[in-house]
Amino acid sequence: MGHKYCTQLLEASSSLFLESGLVIRKGESVKMVHPEHSDEDFEKWLSEKFTHEYGRYVSWVLFLVAAENLVKATYVCKKSSGNDKMPSRTLGPTVNELIEILGKGPSPACKEDLCDLNDQLQKLVRIRNRDAHHYRRRVRAGDYPKIGQYFLPAFRFMIQVMKHNGHPLEI
Repeated sequence: MGHKYCTQLLEASSSLFLESGLVIRKGESVKMVHPEHSDEDFEKWLSEKFTHEYGRYVSWVLFLVAAENLVKATYVCKKSSGNDKMPSRTLGPTVNELIEILGKGPSPACKEDLCDLNDQLQKLVRIRNRDAHHYRRRVRAGDYPKIGQYFLPAFRFMIQVMKHNGHPLEI
């Protein structure tokens, strides 16, 4: 598989993050787009970009698929030096596989970092499963603080893993 497939996943992830209006990833940088205190402006932007009724939902679906692609890109990048096993089709098993391979090899991540990453990504899995299977009105605004609190640290960790494994991050 190598870095070509990893690059495709990373490019898709970056595009979807940007389209979601929630996160921008460029190179090693990952940051939130709108601050927590400007929810009204964000709602207006969502209504104009998507629809008034489902704008926040569409934004979160894009964000979650972007995050899933980033997890898979990290998995593929880390595995590119080993066997060519593809990541699982769904996020939960891919997270479990990623945590497992990050704990092995010549320079394994420390146990505390892996526990933190697993906790952060399991929160993402729960939101992804909820949104993929059932539309629930007015729940996503409560999830927004989790982006900065849990998900950005996880994304930054995964990007550093890719950098450490020789992946070009100029995307």
